[in-house]
Amino acid sequence: MTKIKVGRIDFLNILPIYHYFDQMKPENVEVVNKVPAVLNELLAKGEIDVGPISSFAYAQNASEYLLLPNLSVSSYGKVRSIFLISKKPIDLLQDSNIALTNTSATSIHLLKIILEKYYHIDANYDVMLPNLTNMLEYHDASLLIGDDAFVDEQVILDNNLFIYDLGELWRQLTGLSMTFAVWAVRKSSIEKFRESLLDVYHAFIDCKQLGKEDLNTIIDIANKKFERGHQFWKNYYEGLIYDFDQPMIDSLNKFFYDAFECGYLPEPVEVEVWREANESNR
Repeated sequence: MTKIKVGRIDFLNILPIYHYFDQMKPENVEVVNKVPAVLNELLAKGEIDVGPISSFAYAQNASEYLLLPNLSVSSYGKVRSIFLISKKPIDLLQDSNIALTNTSATSIHLLKIILEKYYHIDANYDVMLPNLTNMLEYHDASLLIGDDAFVDEQVILDNNLFIYDLGELWRQLTGLSMTFAVWAVRKSSIEKFRESLLDVYHAFIDCKQLGKEDLNTIIDIANKKFERGHQFWKNYYEGLIYDFDQPMIDSLNKFFYDAFECGYLPEPVEVEVWREANESNR
């Protein structure tokens, strides 16, 4: 039996979907668990067929991919796990040195766009392993995402650091939601595994609903990994959006256009969804 390789982000933000997908996935599915930056590369190389990737990585390879409908990792305001942590206020970062996590694509470009287009700030960037202490040793600020961004608040206070939630900044500056990860499928994989990929899609949708209905189980699992208390994780997961409706698509297209204007994409990109998945019968 030929295995369909499905990516899985190695962060807690996708737990409401993957906790159940790991249990309910079709028999011909092999799950590949990696951080977003690695999944971006694997999908681009055809080493996985489908899965969540950085939304910016979709824009870089849009001609090769379609997006699964109704699936994303987004926020309308605070995302609570994507932070710029700085020694000085954001509006004073002109010519500063900023350390960027090596696990991200979307958040790196979102930060650059926010600083360049909206704050008119030019900075110097270095990509590093995501460790706050090491990042701030020789840099003025750092960008952390996912599980690496769950920094103890006391560390922020003790070191007089400033912390900015990129989802919240984007909302304040544009009034829009921000989609950090999307579920992309290779067009070449659809040609080979159409029916099986439709089964995978429907499994994702079912599992998303289960995660929503049984959020306390998700919270308990997350709290065992990072003991922050029930309310912290409740706020975290309730602040994330796992849907992908038309207003969210329009907002993501706006981000892509900003990336084009800032020179991070060679041409404007617009989202193309795999409509057949949305229309398929169970």
